[in-house]
Amino acid sequence: MSTRTENHPQTWTRIDYAELPSTMHPKERAETLTARDLEKPIEQLLCDFHDMAERASPGGDLEQFPLQAMLHAQKRMAGMMAKVALSNEALNRTNDILQRRLYWLSIAVAILTIVSTIFGGIQVAGVLATWPK
Repeated sequence: MSTRTENHPQTWTRIDYAELPSTMHPKERAETLTARDLEKPIEQLLCDFHDMAERASPGGDLEQFPLQAMLHAQKRMAGMMAKVALSNEALNRTNDILQRRLYWLSIAVAILTIVSTIFGGIQVAGVLATWPK
């Protein structure tokens, strides 16, 4: 079993925000943090989750406060889950639109097939009427 040691380049752009004022009402703070999390790329939320988990690990700067660090890590995980849920919701809406279009295109093809069959039958009848006996 091999261990990968190479560095992987970051393929996403980190969005950084200024600190929120400590006087901010908890509900307003939660709404602001939620909006910020939904703006971040999923990769950044995952990185933030790993960062918090590492900081709570032995030797980390939040080692003395593991419960608070894990709560922050869970907030990042919840942000990721919300972001994925919202992207799935948007994808489902797009799929629904495409399925409706495909349904109506199928109906149009069926109608054109019936019309072509009728015209083909008329042409065959015309040919048979003039066929030498």
